[in-house]
Amino acid sequence: MMVLLSAILAGLAAQAPEPVAVDGIAIGKRMVAAIKGKSDFQEADFSKPLQELEKETLRSFGKCRLERITYRTESFPKLLASSVADPDVVRVSYACKGVPRDTPVSLSLHLKSGRIASVEMHNADLMRVD
Repeated sequence: MMVLLSAILAGLAAQAPEPVAVDGIAIGKRMVAAIKGKSDFQEADFSKPLQELEKETLRSFGKCRLERITYRTESFPKLLASSVADPDVVRVSYACKGVPRDTPVSLSLHLKSGRIASVEMHNADLMRVD
């Protein structure tokens, strides 16, 4: 009986689809293009549709220069020079006129099941209103 159960479970595991790799950087690039007005926000990138006010808020970042799109890294101080990239959080960093480099403006895209579940804004209050 146990051998039969093991065989069934092994067969099910063999039929299970491979997990789909999510390219968070590509999602971040599509988001930046939409923020800059070069494309529309891709509904497939979000776990729920964006409201117009949310889109307008995100577009306010378009006046800043894109610095980089990276995965957030977690540092481990007890292990010398070690850090690990977190594939579930994409950091989009900007350089904005009048904002000090030690307090950069950025967005954190929190991914869940390959889609943006939430967007966290950092230092957005420091952006100039022109």
